[in-house]
Amino acid sequence: MTMAVTEVREKSWEARKKYAEYLKALKGKHADAYRKDFEALKRAYLAIARGKRVIDLFETIRLGGVDEQNRPRLAVVRADATWCWYQSRGSGRPYPVFSRDSDFWGSRKRSYWIELPATALPLYRPGGERHGMRVACRAVVPSIPPALLPDAPLRRFHILWEADWENVPVDPMLLKHLGKNLY
Repeated sequence: MTMAVTEVREKSWEARKKYAEYLKALKGKHADAYRKDFEALKRAYLAIARGKRVIDLFETIRLGGVDEQNRPRLAVVRADATWCWYQSRGSGRPYPVFSRDSDFWGSRKRSYWIELPATALPLYRPGGERHGMRVACRAVVPSIPPALLPDAPLRRFHILWEADWENVPVDPMLLKHLGKNLY
């Protein structure tokens, strides 16, 4: 089965025109307020103008949906990762996050994160419960076939695939055995 992705479609000449608009906008008086968005759109239109495929990752993951345990069917992580960790909290920080680190809520390495909008995946159980609902799981990142390995370092790329998740404990305890039944 082929994974369905949401592709950004634009004719090559229209993409070149929009690329020029964003290039000009980045030099304009409002550029500082929109720099991040303008840079992303400029790069996307340049890629489309060059004949590359561009996908909307958030929409692709949203359309991929969730399984019966409320885990996303699709996963995305930096291509140099061994594991992909996914966590979503029903309260507090409602944004679902993919990361190559297991402890990413406290991690300052945000370059390892892919934080989705709160609306990208449902945060509710089928019965509508939300309070305290947390999903924590991990999946092995698939290997990239040698013929498809890029010339640049893998840390510059991400990999998207249909995940085979395994649940992990949300709040494990590290114990030291003191003797008998005492830890």
